[in-house]
Amino acid sequence: MNINKDNKGRTLYCVAADLILTKGNKVLLQRRANTGWNDGKWNLVGGHIEDEETLEQCIAREAKEELGIEIKPEDTKIVHCIQYKSNRLTMQFYLTCSAWNGTPSIQPEVENNQVVYKADKLEWFDIDNLPEDLIPTARQAIKASLSGNSFSSLGFSDEKTLLP
Repeated sequence: MNINKDNKGRTLYCVAADLILTKGNKVLLQRRANTGWNDGKWNLVGGHIEDEETLEQCIAREAKEELGIEIKPEDTKIVHCIQYKSNRLTMQFYLTCSAWNGTPSIQPEVENNQVVYKADKLEWFDIDNLPEDLIPTARQAIKASLSGNSFSSLGFSDEKTLLP
């Protein structure tokens, strides 16, 4: 793997945030579509942190863009972090929120003057019965947040993982 480095040779990480949105014993998942990355698989709502954006601001923005709901950054809480190694290195933070306004629905995005839907289905899943085709980092973060484990890793030979 060719890991990106800065001009001093330090590893550069991608930083992202995902939302573990729950209602009772259910968690909201979206089935990815039209993205070129894990399309057809279930995942949490989220994305990459933009310039000068906090984790809490990122997840509020992503919730609005992807679900059409309003979340106040101060109503969020970081519950887990996964250090993930695949074709790049990522620090993935998972947040919950205590309140939101609106009804979650798949939102269109405009790319190159075309309307694109980056999910084709939203569904509330029982936390104890998650779909088989759930992206592994999302499965791990959901399980970790329930057990109070604040950190895990995937893709490393000596990883601290919660997956079976």
